Amino acid sequence: MKKRLLTVALLVSGLTGAYSQVGVGTSAPISSSQLEVKATDKGVLIPRIELTSLTSFSPIDGTQAESLLIYNTATSGTGNTAITPGFYYWVSAVTGSNPVAAHWERIVNQAQLDTAIGNISNFQTSLDKVIALLRTAFPANNLIDLTKTGDTYGGGMIFTPGANPVVEYLYFDTASSSYVKKNITSDIISLLNGSEPKTLLVKTTDKTKQYYISETYLIANNNTEPTQQVIDGWTTLPAGVYQVDVIGGVVNNIKEIIKAPINITEGSNTFTTVEQYIQHIASLIEGNVIYKNTGSVAAPVWEFQYWDGTQYKTILLSDLIGASESKTTFVQTTDKSKQYYISEAYLVANNQVLPTEQVVNGWNPTSLPSGVYYLDVPNGVVHNFNTIVNSPVTVNSVNYTTLEKYIQEVTKNLQDGMTKIIYDGTTGDVVFQTWNQTTSQWDTVDNTKFKTIVKASESQTQVGKSVANAAYTPVLVDSKSAEKIVYEYITENAQVKNYIDLTADIKWSIDNNTEVKNAISNILSAGGNVYFTRTDIAAGTPSGQLAIPAFSFYTINETTKLKEIVDISQVVVNAITNATAEQKQDIKNQLGDTYSSTTIVNTGDTWIDGGKIYKGVFNATVAKGTADVSAITLSVPAGKSVGNVIGIKLLNAATNQLINTSTTDVLVNVNALTFKIGVGNWYALLPEVITQDFSIKVIAEYSVK
Repeated sequence: MKKRLLTVALLVSGLTGAYSQVGVGTSAPISSSQLEVKATDKGVLIPRIELTSLTSFSPIDGTQAESLLIYNTATSGTGNTAITPGFYYWVSAVTGSNPVAAHWERIVNQAQLDTAIGNISNFQTSLDKVIALLRTAFPANNLIDLTKTGDTYGGGMIFTPGANPVVEYLYFDTASSSYVKKNITSDIISLLNGSEPKTLLVKTTDKTKQYYISETYLIANNNTEPTQQVIDGWTTLPAGVYQVDVIGGVVNNIKEIIKAPINITEGSNTFTTVEQYIQHIASLIEGNVIYKNTGSVAAPVWEFQYWDGTQYKTILLSDLIGASESKTTFVQTTDKSKQYYISEAYLVANNQVLPTEQVVNGWNPTSLPSGVYYLDVPNGVVHNFNTIVNSPVTVNSVNYTTLEKYIQEVTKNLQDGMTKIIYDGTTGDVVFQTWNQTTSQWDTVDNTKFKTIVKASESQTQVGKSVANAAYTPVLVDSKSAEKIVYEYITENAQVKNYIDLTADIKWSIDNNTEVKNAISNILSAGGNVYFTRTDIAAGTPSGQLAIPAFSFYTINETTKLKEIVDISQVVVNAITNATAEQKQDIKNQLGDTYSSTTIVNTGDTWIDGGKIYKGVFNATVAKGTADVSAITLSVPAGKSVGNVIGIKLLNAATNQLINTSTTDVLVNVNALTFKIGVGNWYALLPEVITQDFSIKVIAEYSVK
């Protein structure tokens, strides 16, 4: 039994430790369950244990965990400590004022419950306990003498909320032998209205202050209103009394007040807002000024008018403004090196008197009187030069798009015979142009004239070589051929060509240099050099020579002068054996496979079914709330088919981290691979699939036949 418990515990803990949910017999367990077991002809068998006592955890080993469930098979004990076959769960000890020892608690069935009820020896005693509880909770209830009936022996109140809330009173009715409810909503409302204080507004004798008397003040003063003497004497208001600031309310809400609708008719005028009526009254005050259209709608004439007490008269603004307007002006120093602007501020401060020339000459631009401004014309031109030169200008009725164009036109008249260089950005050519005063155009200069000048003064470069170690002489004969390397040089004289026969020069240097020939001979004949033969080398020639097959490498023994075959395989083994750690790693890197979702790798291994082993990375999805993985298509060479699935690993598609999991229900249909996550018929859900689909990568290893 212990061995079975351990096996199940390990399996469940292993699955639940790695997964969020586990399904047995289903790959899509209910989302609210940690473990779902599904079957049509099987059940879950809880471990069967022979308990020895209700207070002993034995024979179970390990932590005494509350709610541990077992099925007891033993029968022992009597009375309240009796143990009979059935389901039990462990209850931990309770400390405090009502301590309870740790024990096994029985899960009873209907038959056992009926037996327990039948064993109650004093039913009335148990019922009295229930009645005592209800009397404590509802002391007004008539729970003893049911002959006393009516709403005077009722119990608690019941409140039903809603648009029209209801308060009801519960009491026992002997006529119907049941509890009934009486609607007392109106009684409650009357009770509240009868006891509610009457709030009021009061004011001082001089009517300068108004106060609101709230329920708080009235309750504190036994619903007695304050006397007029008390009201007039308030400097600090008592609790529950609030000053009503009418003036502040009007000020803070003036916009709403003047826009408030009214209906006042005065003569032929009707006013619909307070604002309109105030405007009408204000317009009739002597000296009041209005802005009025004295013309018609089609030809309006707007004028300012004032009320002289009997009628409106027009105000001539030109006379009014002209009489009082200050005369601003510009002034400059005697040497005309500085200019100043005299503003209204200066004129007002100096009674409209302009400064004298002597005063102007004495001004410093860095410390001018208030209202005088220095006009720095040169600095303004400098800082705005770009704007100035790009502004349009008209001279002698000729319009120029910019001042720059006009300056260019003026300077052209001074350039007769001047020459400029023009670069063509499209062709890359450079030409010379000179100004023609007669045609007012730039004429292009013939470039051949410059070529003549340059060639006339340029030296005639020639390339030559030495002959038989003699001085260098020009080689003017074309020595080009298919088997030679020849360089051709065209001199400044296009009719003369020089040639460098590089092949002939190298051959001459070898043929005429003994040291070079000896060095080449030593390299070709020295031992240690490796040679390759395309034909068989026969044995016996020269004496002692061994046969060497075609397409082999060999060396020449320096002592015997015999050809000796090179064992390439042994050379490779020796090279790998004697390689450094870095070199060995490089070899591994070159021989190792590179995995990706676009490349399927032939590992070079052969499976037991005779097929070659392939390995690849495939994209897949685990469906939300399940252990189901979408089907993937295994890649195979043309004319081949999948043999057996050798291994499956899962990766998180976002992080490429390995997901430690097992797979089950593995099936290959043609080249389509399907499987689920779990072991056997135990299906496990990954934490990531609880709320959504989960993207993964599948590393599949399979044989191909």
